[in-house]
Amino acid sequence: MTAQRVLALRADATPRMGTGHVMRCVALAEEAAARGLHPVLLTTCEVPWLAQVLAAAPLTVIDAPETAEDFRTRLGQLAPWAVVIDAYHIPKAHYLAAAAVAPLLAAYDGEPRHAHADVLYDQNIGADRSTPPSIDGALLLRGPSYAVVRDAIRKLRPVAPTRRILHRTGATGRRKVLLVLGGTDARDATLQLAGALLTQIPELDLSVVTPDTSGARALTTAPGQRVDVIAPTPALATSMAATDLVVSAAGTTTIELCCLGVPSALIQVVDNQAPVYQGAVSHGCAEGLGTLDTVLAHPHQTARQVHDLLAAPARRAELAERAWQTVDNRGRQRILDAVGNIAADRHLPRQGKTVQ
Repeated sequence: MTAQRVLALRADATPRMGTGHVMRCVALAEEAAARGLHPVLLTTCEVPWLAQVLAAAPLTVIDAPETAEDFRTRLGQLAPWAVVIDAYHIPKAHYLAAAAVAPLLAAYDGEPRHAHADVLYDQNIGADRSTPPSIDGALLLRGPSYAVVRDAIRKLRPVAPTRRILHRTGATGRRKVLLVLGGTDARDATLQLAGALLTQIPELDLSVVTPDTSGARALTTAPGQRVDVIAPTPALATSMAATDLVVSAAGTTTIELCCLGVPSALIQVVDNQAPVYQGAVSHGCAEGLGTLDTVLAHPHQTARQVHDLLAAPARRAELAERAWQTVDNRGRQRILDAVGNIAADRHLPRQGKTVQ
């Protein structure tokens, strides 16, 4: 396929499972391409806007294999330098097939589903302070030092975020809030929360990211309020960087917000976001609004929390500074350095250790 060394990446994106797994692979692919590797993503992607991201990324996209044997055969054809798997749903046999072909890097969030990897990484804030999983022979990379960030985010990272937050004043005096409940809004909760924010916060400039653009345009606004409707898009980073506050699902976007130094209020939309939510909130990188079930049960209480945060620029600056210091945008470099060491020393005996 190519004379270059191949980095094979395996992840999927659907409306139900979201887009974060593939987005992390895009970040690693960008780093691999910068090192002269040829990234190849084996994927099932059912999210149209994400397909645009993949088309613009420095990688080759091919269909995901259905069986472990198919996966092993495809990897044998690619002869990869290393393999990355970022998924919760892929069976153990696929990991074993990949590990038989090349050094294997597997992403995990809190608890490894499959331990058969040369390198396991958990980029979540606080992962480096938790009890490490007991896995023989695997190199563990834990914590935000290994957070992977796409080029689109890295180029917008400020020198320091605090001054912008303390001194920015919009021309209209309205506070700018971006509401984004994940790359797919899997539980269709965005419009209900948007309505509550508009009810509780006067002088609000609200940007709503939702596939239901007609429903968002029907939201009722009061004098001094404005609603911008944004369909899910790969170009969201610029909007995030220009707001006073982002209300976000506690997914991959959390790491991006930290890297940008943007103050955020997080919602745990699904169970597997618990490590991200708890780590970011306990570390002081974001305000916690609770689980989505709690938010939907008390939307106006949540809106009042957001209102209070908008009225406290010093608190938002504190969150932004802490977040910006926590995610430094070099995690993907550290990960591929570690994988490269193993790839160069593939056949020598290794002993498991933890890197923090």
